[in-house]
Amino acid sequence: MNIAKLAIKRPIFITCIVTLILILGMISFKNIGLELYPEIDFPAIAVITTYGGASPEEIDQLISKPLEDQLGSIPGLKHISTTNSESLSIIVLEFNMSVEVDTAAQDVRDKIGFAINKLPDDLEDTPVVYKFDPGATAVIRLALISDLPSGEMYDLANETLKPMIERINDVGSVQITGGARREIHVNIDQEKLNSYMIPMTAVVSKMKSSGANVPIGTEDRGP
Repeated sequence: MNIAKLAIKRPIFITCIVTLILILGMISFKNIGLELYPEIDFPAIAVITTYGGASPEEIDQLISKPLEDQLGSIPGLKHISTTNSESLSIIVLEFNMSVEVDTAAQDVRDKIGFAINKLPDDLEDTPVVYKFDPGATAVIRLALISDLPSGEMYDLANETLKPMIERINDVGSVQITGGARREIHVNIDQEKLNSYMIPMTAVVSKMKSSGANVPIGTEDRGP
């Protein structure tokens, strides 16, 4: 017996089945999960290291090379690529699909621990391990428009608006893109540095230490 004959002979039975299907469909539609970026673990990890004032060549020799020597022996590593720019080293590690990202991240941190002794002593920030997470992308973007100078507007966003937004419940992090930060440019004669055999990192270290706050003692005050 085909469906057409069954529907003619048993209309109540067919009506009940169709009604049941509609009810189940409505319930499933309301409870179904919907995400723009489903939970996916990309087998890739980035190691980001900042070393202020260093040229790309110095970044390559002092930062990237020691890290690559240690990270290259991690099990399951498929490909490694490095980008060296001024004051910044970015090492991207691509693993096989069978490798757990959390396990690989822990292996990367362990290898960085072995390479710390080979990095410059005046390196202020340790290398940062970043896992690619599509769910961590920004969900709200705000644009700030003002007649203030670009430097003052950036300070307003960074020092006033950002702390206020970070205190809102369920806000993970706030990132500022664009704008212009106020900075001081120091022009250095590279030829004179080379003639005196002084690396650029030594100049940067001296400038940082000269502007540091150093305690000069204690002061006693009467009642």
